[in-house]
Formats: sequence, C-alpha cells, structure tokens
Amino acid sequence: MTKSQIWIAVFIGIFIVLFLINQATEEEKISIAESQIGQNKNQNSEIVKLLEDQNCLACHGQNLEGTSMAPSLQNLKEYWKNEEDLIAYLENPDKFMKEERFIDYKKKYKTIMPPYNNLSKDKLKQIVNYLLSK
Repeated sequence: MTKSQIWIAVFIGIFIVLFLINQATEEEKISIAESQIGQNKNQNSEIVKLLEDQNCLACHGQNLEGTSMAPSLQNLKEYWKNEEDLIAYLENPDKFMKEERFIDYKKKYKTIMPPYNNLSKDKLKQIVNYLLSK
C-alpha cells in the first residue's frame, strides 16, 4: 500500500467514525425532543383539565376561541403584558371593569367573569402561563 492509499484509508475511516457519532447524536436529540413534547402534552392536558374544572371552556369555547357568552382567550399577550396583572384579574375581575375593553365586553357578552380567588397562586400561574402561550 502506498502512502497516498494509507492516507485515503485513514481519511475514510475518520469520516465513517464521525458519521456514526453524528448519527448517534441526532438520535439522542430526537429522543430528547420527543420526551419534551410528551412532557408538554401532559402539562397542557393537566391545564386543560383545570380549565374544564373551572368551567372556563363552557364560556370561552373548547379551544378558547370565544363564544357568544365570552371572548376568545387566544392571543392574550396582546392585552396582558405580564402574568401578575392577569393573575390579579382572575382573582378579582371587578377591579378591572372600568377599563374600556371590559366595558365593551360587558355590553357584548352580557356575562360577568367570576373571580377565581379560590385557586392557589400556583394553579393560577399555570393557567396564566398557558393562556399567554396561546
């Protein structure tokens, strides 16, 4: 075997080893991503169950798209810039009823948002983070 053939063989060998390492890494990344997706689905299903238990979906719709009874809860980031304000609203909606948006909602939907001060801060935070992510 000539020196050039040896170098070509070494190069091909290194290439094969690097290719196999890359393949193993990609499979691990896919596995981690699938695991994270599964965790997110479980967390989301817990939050959806919490929303069902609190009767949110009865007024706001199964996909939070809004109904004739209550507005959509999608794209709340447009109205709520931080989670603390939204938590404060959920705990005591009456405190916000003088704002123009809520005056319009009251005329349009003729329903009153009930307070959710019976829920722990942790549960309210879970709901708020879920809603702000939609």
